[in-house]
Amino acid sequence: MSKGSSRNPVGVTPPESLRPPGKQEDQLPDEVAELRRQVAELRERAEHLQSLFDDANDAIMSLTLDGIFTAVNGGAGALLGWSREELLGHHFRDFLTPASRAFTEERTRRLQAGEKVSSIYEADFVCKDGSTVAVEARSRFVRDRAGHPTGIVAIHRDITERKRMEEALRRAEEQYRSIFENALEGIFQTTPDGQILSANPALARMFGYESPGELKAHVTDVSTRYVDAHRRAEVLKMLREQGTAHGVEFQFDRQDGSTFWASIGVHTVRDTTGAIRYYEGSMEDMTQRRMAEQIKDEFVSVVSHELRTPLTSLRGSLGLLASGMLGPLPDKGQRMLEIAVRNTDRLVRLINDILDVERIQSGKVSMNKTTCDMADLMTHAGEVMQAMAEKAGVTLTTLPVRARLWADPDRLIQTLTNLLSNAIKFSPAGGTVWLLAGRREEHLFLQVRDQGRGIPADKLESIFERFQQVDVSDSREKGGTGLGLAICRSIVQQHRGRIWAESTLGEGSTFTLTLPLAAEEQATAPPPRVAPLMPPESGKSPGRLVRDGQARLRVLVAEDDRDLARVLIAMFERRGAIVSYAQTGTAAIHSCKVAVPDLLILDPIMPEQNGYAVVDWMRQHQPLRQIPVVVYGAEEQGAAERQRLTLGPTLFFTKSRISPEDFEQQVLQWLDRILPEGGKGDA
Repeated sequence: MSKGSSRNPVGVTPPESLRPPGKQEDQLPDEVAELRRQVAELRERAEHLQSLFDDANDAIMSLTLDGIFTAVNGGAGALLGWSREELLGHHFRDFLTPASRAFTEERTRRLQAGEKVSSIYEADFVCKDGSTVAVEARSRFVRDRAGHPTGIVAIHRDITERKRMEEALRRAEEQYRSIFENALEGIFQTTPDGQILSANPALARMFGYESPGELKAHVTDVSTRYVDAHRRAEVLKMLREQGTAHGVEFQFDRQDGSTFWASIGVHTVRDTTGAIRYYEGSMEDMTQRRMAEQIKDEFVSVVSHELRTPLTSLRGSLGLLASGMLGPLPDKGQRMLEIAVRNTDRLVRLINDILDVERIQSGKVSMNKTTCDMADLMTHAGEVMQAMAEKAGVTLTTLPVRARLWADPDRLIQTLTNLLSNAIKFSPAGGTVWLLAGRREEHLFLQVRDQGRGIPADKLESIFERFQQVDVSDSREKGGTGLGLAICRSIVQQHRGRIWAESTLGEGSTFTLTLPLAAEEQATAPPPRVAPLMPPESGKSPGRLVRDGQARLRVLVAEDDRDLARVLIAMFERRGAIVSYAQTGTAAIHSCKVAVPDLLILDPIMPEQNGYAVVDWMRQHQPLRQIPVVVYGAEEQGAAERQRLTLGPTLFFTKSRISPEDFEQQVLQWLDRILPEGGKGDA
C-alpha cells in the first residue's frame, strides 16, 4: 500500500479538467474555486481521519463480510506483533486461539441466522511470538447508501491485565469463600444493632442450626443471645471508642435451650463519614476448654486438700518428735528423723510450687493487694532467710528503701525469699548476698545479688521457665524444684512489673525486678483487717498459754483430718491450753454452744457445714463475734473469702505453706499481742 493511498482511504482525486494552469486560476469561475476549496478540505479531513486510524492505541481492523482483513492500523500491529502486510488478506480466524475461533464461528452462524447478538464480545488472539492476548471487541457493519452491509469494522482493546486481575480476584474470592465456609471458628457480620448480615456454617452449628440461613431466620438479633447484658454493654462501648474487642467470653443460648461459652473478637467497619456500617468478627466455642479448666480446677483443689493436709500432719508429727516431746532419741534415730524432716520439706516445696505456678499463670490466684511499705517487706524477707544464711555461712545484707506500693505483701515476700534462697544456696561459704532497692521515676527497682558461680548467658532467660535449672544436678544437690523463678516472674507480672537476670561466670549473679509505685490516691487506702504475719523472734521460747493472768486458754480445733488435728492438739496441749476438737462444721457449732472458746483454729473446708457456715453462725451470737480465729486451710483465700472468714483478730495460713514450728511460733506471738493480759505465763 503506497503512502498516498494510505493517507487517502476514500480515494478522492480532483480531475485534470479542474486544475487549469496557474496563470489561469484567477480567471476560473467562482464555482470551480469553491469546488477546489471543498476538495482541499476533504483531503485534509481524510488525512486527519487516517492519522487517527493509524495512531489509535486500540487495534482497528477493517474486514470483508467474509472476515478477510482489508485494512489495519498501527495499534493492531502493536497488539499482535504482526505487520500490516502479514495481516492483510488473511482471515481474522487464523489469528485466534481454538476456543475463540469456535466462539466466533458460532457467533457468525447466529448473525447469519438473523439472531440478535451483542456487538461487544471477548476473544483471545495469538501473537507472533506465540503468546496470547485477551481483547474486548466491538464490531459493526459498514453499509452502502442503500443500507446493505459491505464490510465490517472492528475495534479491539487489550484487556489482558484486566483479565489477570479478574482471575486473581476470582481466586482470592474462592479462597476466602473456602476459608469462610470451612473454618472451624464462627465468622459473622452484623448490623450495629446486632442483626446478622452473614454467617458461616460453623457459627450456625454453634447455635444448633443446620445452615446459616436458618440461623439468620431464627436469630435476627445476636445481642438478645447474650446472657450478661452488662458485659455486652462494655463490649459495645469498646467497639464504639476503640473499634475492636478481642478475647471476650460470653455464654450463649442454643436453639434447643442449652448453653455454650464462646470467645469473640469483633472489629468495627465504618464508612467514609465515620459512621458504623457493620461489625465483623469471629467466635470460638470455649465450652470444651471451660470444662477442661473446671476439671483442672477441681483436680488442683483435690490435690491441695488431699496432699497438703496429710503432708502437714506428717511434717507436724516429725517436728514434735524432733522437739523431744517423747524424750531423746538415739543418734541413729535422730539422723533418720532429720532425713525424714528434710525430705518431707522437699516434697512440700515441690507440691506448693507446682500448685502455685499452675494457679498463678492460669489467673486463678487473685492478688490481695493493699498499700504496703517496701522497707517492711524487705526487712521481713531478710529476717525469714537469716537462719538459712547463717547455716550456709553466708552474710545476708539487707538495705531497705521506703517506698509505698499497691501490692500483695505475702506474694512479694514469697518472691523475695525465693530469690534470696537461690542466692544463698548458690553462694560459697564466706560469701555475701545483698537485697537492695532504689527508686527511679515511677518505679521501684529491687535487686538480689550474690557472689556465686554465675549463670551462662544462654540460660539467663530459660531459668524463668518451668522446671528449668542451670544444671540438672541442682535439684538433687540444692533441693530445688525448677519452679521458683517461674513463680517469681508470674507474681511480678501480675503486679505489672518485670524481672530479669544478669550474670558473670565465676563472679556472681544479679536478679532485678521492677514494680510500679503506688498511685497517689491508693496511698490513702485503709489498712487490711487481717493481722500481719510476724517473723519468728529468735532466742525467745513461748511458754504456757494463759488467759486473764491465770486461766488456761480454751482452744477449739475445727479440722476434718484427724491426723492433722492430733498434731495441732498436741501443739497447744504441751503449752498448757485446754483443747476441744470438732471434725465437722456442725460439731464445731455444737462445741461453741457448750463452751465459748478463746481461740478457733478453723479449716474452711469441712463436711456437713463448712468453715464459712460456722463463722456466719458465730456472728449471730454475741459472745462469739470477736473471737480470734486462725484460718488453716489447704487452699489460699482471696480477699472476699478472707472477709467472710473474719471474726475478731484473724490470721490466715495455708497448710504446708508454713512449717509447723513457724505456725506454732507465729500463733503464740500473735496471741501474746492480742489477748487482754498476755497469752503466755511462765515457761
